[in-house]
Amino acid sequence: MNIAICDDEATETEYISDLIEKYALYKDYDIHCRQFNRGSELLKAPKFDLYILDYKMDEMNGVEVAEALKEKFSRNITICYLTNYESAAEEVINHHIYADGFLRKPVDTAKLYEKLDRFYLTSFTNRLLLKKSTELHTVYTGDISIKNWAGSAEDCSE
Repeated sequence: MNIAICDDEATETEYISDLIEKYALYKDYDIHCRQFNRGSELLKAPKFDLYILDYKMDEMNGVEVAEALKEKFSRNITICYLTNYESAAEEVINHHIYADGFLRKPVDTAKLYEKLDRFYLTSFTNRLLLKKSTELHTVYTGDISIKNWAGSAEDCSE
């Protein structure tokens, strides 16, 4: 599973990344984190399985980043917001940006791990992970199409 962590506070992204690394080691899961300190940096990157976005950032807030990600990838994205703001959920709902979770800062380790358990188990639905040398690539089964299919149902019956 590939996770993007975006927060304008570098210490926060490092802290969360360290927690996720410990979680992956404990569970023996293949999880890779990439840290971003600006939404514009994240928008240049390829698609991730999970986005952990700070709700309030200087350049672009988490809702703006999520809207841009949704537009860029034109499919559902999995987002967990980091926030201390009670109004965050209301704004997310008003902007029709679905949130898969909220974590209050400072991040509680047990709550993060609980969310990661849920995200990890659901991350493989309708997805294939392909490994090319040391890189993992996610292929969405909805993106796979069979072109020029010359066969018919009768061809498959034997």
